[in-house]
This record gives sequence, C-alpha cells and structure tokens, in this order.
Amino acid sequence: MCLSSQVKKCREGLAYQYMNWWLSGWAGPFIARQGYYISNPNRSKPFLTAGEYDYWYKSKIAPRDLTGTDGKVSVKKGPVRRKL
Repeated sequence: MCLSSQVKKCREGLAYQYMNWWLSGWAGPFIARQGYYISNPNRSKPFLTAGEYDYWYKSKIAPRDLTGTDGKVSVKKGPVRRKL
C-alpha cells in the first residue's frame, strides 16, 4: 500500500487510518478466501482457522472444505494450493 502524493493534508490522517485498518488483520482472510494474498499474513492468522491458514499461506492440503467470502465452498477437501 502507498499513499498518493495527491492526498490533501486534511485527508492524510484518514488515509493512514484506512491503511492501518486494512493491514491490521481482518482484511487478510477476506482476501485469502478469494484466492489472493495480503502483504502481512501473520496478522491474518488469528482470523483464520489453522486449516485455512495452512492451505492459503503454507500450501498445505485443505483439511476440509473451505468456504469463500460468500459462505459457499470454494475449495474442496484435499487439494494443495500451489505457491506462486
């Protein structure tokens, strides 16, 4: 994440608050469950089950069906996520 040089001083604090919130941990699992990565996965760990974290971030076997952000199964039990 980066802050645009065009952000006016009156909004700079709000922009930093948003970036800090985004990186605080909650967003990581939301992004992971869509198949993407966030820059600080360790902060996301408390918001994921051990099986989810292992699958999404450690490329281990999905220990059970994993749900996406919509609550529907997005990963069936058994596959391994390929590291990029």
